Amino acid sequence: MSSPSVNERMKRMEEYGVISKYSIELDPESFDYPLTAIVRIRQHPGKLKQLEAMIQNIPEVIECDKVTGEDCFYVRLCFESMPKLDEILDKVSTLGDTHTSVVKSTIVKRRNVPYQSRKR
Repeated sequence: MSSPSVNERMKRMEEYGVISKYSIELDPESFDYPLTAIVRIRQHPGKLKQLEAMIQNIPEVIECDKVTGEDCFYVRLCFESMPKLDEILDKVSTLGDTHTSVVKSTIVKRRNVPYQSRKR
């Protein structure tokens, strides 16, 4: 394909919302964040908005989903040491109950949904 054809196709995909952003992936270990944890959080009564704001302001949080079920949030964070994880959890526990799992390895990294070309 020629460069103008590729550019035109990408422009159309952006306009249709198929491509929502372009990004890079940084290696957390390069920034001295060798550890990752997944924290499930259930907010204390009446503390949902405060907890949400707190999570958004923790720099080590790299991803957070608001979910249904017993927990309210699934948080993924990168951190440099276990004392740092304790510091973060102590802060969060003032507004919610936490269940934490330290990631040993990532079997599937975040990826795009399976897709097939559709005519529009």
